[in-house]
Amino acid sequence: GTAKSLVARRLKLAFKDGNAFEYLMSRFSTPDEIFGPVSISLLKNEDKYERVVDGFLPTATVVFLDEIWKASPSIQNALLTAINERIFQNGRNTLSLPMKALIAASNELPAEDEGLEALWDRFLVRMVSNCIQTESTFYKMIRQKSVGEVVMPQDLQITDELYEIWQKEIGKVTIPDDVCGAVTANRERRAIYDVYCTTKEGERFIVEMQRAKQDYFKDRALYYSSFAIREQGQKGGDKPWDYHLMPVYVIGILDFRIDDDPTRADKVITRVRLKDDDNRTFSDRLQLVFLEMPKFRKREDELESFSDKWLFVIKNLYQLDDKPKGLTEGIFKKLFKEASVANLQSPEKEEYEESLKIYRDWYNVIDTAKNEGLAEGRAEGEAKGRAEGLAEGEAKGRAEGLVEGEAKGRAEGAKQQAIETARNAKTLGLPVETIAQLTGLSAEEIKDL
Repeated sequence: GTAKSLVARRLKLAFKDGNAFEYLMSRFSTPDEIFGPVSISLLKNEDKYERVVDGFLPTATVVFLDEIWKASPSIQNALLTAINERIFQNGRNTLSLPMKALIAASNELPAEDEGLEALWDRFLVRMVSNCIQTESTFYKMIRQKSVGEVVMPQDLQITDELYEIWQKEIGKVTIPDDVCGAVTANRERRAIYDVYCTTKEGERFIVEMQRAKQDYFKDRALYYSSFAIREQGQKGGDKPWDYHLMPVYVIGILDFRIDDDPTRADKVITRVRLKDDDNRTFSDRLQLVFLEMPKFRKREDELESFSDKWLFVIKNLYQLDDKPKGLTEGIFKKLFKEASVANLQSPEKEEYEESLKIYRDWYNVIDTAKNEGLAEGRAEGEAKGRAEGLAEGEAKGRAEGLVEGEAKGRAEGAKQQAIETARNAKTLGLPVETIAQLTGLSAEEIKDL
């Protein structure tokens, strides 16, 4: 229900005298349903095997094929030529297709080792279209009135003549090597970043925003950085590549603590560089920066440094209606102008804030938190109970000490983890009632955090 077919129908309006063809594929779909039925009269009277193509794919300007990977091999093979060369073999005649765009959709990816790779490669733009995530958006969809027919002004429509001119001019465009390299890297890459950008000088920046605590997050950050390094490899050219790399920066904005080292309880920013065993910089081509946002607890009137201001904005942007007075630097003016939080309408702002509060992996995080709390409590309790039991020197004392210490340690560990989880949830803006249900803390305890 994300209006994929509507996109195809609307796209035809961009072309003068354009028309659309759409079809829902199944395992039982036949070529007749896509390319038109065989003309019985021509076959009977003139002994010609030709299809009646009017109203089917060969005469459409824009085509939408739903569940394309369910189509039979005969349909998929015919689509290869239609997409790549814009022709269709109709009996002895080769038809030039007026098709300007073919859009396909599927609820599944093509199966491996079934010969679908060639058709998959024909689709140059691929997008993941998820279902509606928030309740408010769902309600907005079911309450909205049906959209009437859209009329495109003729002076804005693309004519066949203009389209032909574009095709000829496209051939004159020179594609730079760095663009080719980016395309190659994109085709090879299997990682998806929140933000990935390249400066004019060639420096790469990867920004990952992570709400839920993840095992092996450090490994994941290293894995992501490897793609930005590999894509710099130069192929071809007049001389061999000299392996000169531009810097790669991985920035992780985390809504959890990386570790619970008490000596780093207030260290919000962690910078990672490549060093040798003498603590000398081995290379500055890869740097990782982690921002542990739960450790940043300063209020607006406590901001001192430029870093403090940035951390405050990152943590509180979703609930700021306007730029705080203390943020006088020009970069913050530009930031708020781009964010346009103050200009959002009330329903849009509510939806924006609600989307920020959603913790997609929330219950997994709660399970992780509980497990960590139990583990910490058990370890502390066993150590304390063993010490008390040995001191008393009696089996009874040891047993009592172990039981009491383990129970007390487990309770203290779980309690501390529940407080930490509640603090993170409160930062996200979750209701107090919901936090209480998730953590077992009272409303008063949560409000005091």
